[in-house]
Amino acid sequence: MAKRRIRWRLIGVSSLVVLFVVIVLQNTQVVGIQILFWRFSMSRIILLVFSLGVGLAAGLYLRRPRRSEPRSVIVRKQDG
Repeated sequence: MAKRRIRWRLIGVSSLVVLFVVIVLQNTQVVGIQILFWRFSMSRIILLVFSLGVGLAAGLYLRRPRRSEPRSVIVRKQDG
C-alpha cells in the first residue's frame, strides 16, 4: 500500500473557505456604514467580501521581500 501524504495547507484553506461561506450566508442584513463624512448602506455580505479582499491584498503586499539597497546604487570600488 502506498503512503498518502496529508495536504495540511489544502485542508486548512478549504476549512477557512467553508467557514467564510457560512459566516457570509448568515449575515445578509443591510448595514449603515460611515467613513469620515460619507454615509451609505450596503449588504453585510458585500462588506465582508470587501473586507476579506482588502485583508488578502494587504497580506500579500506585506509578505513580499524588501530589498535593502536599490540595484542602481551598488558600486564597486577600484584599487588604485
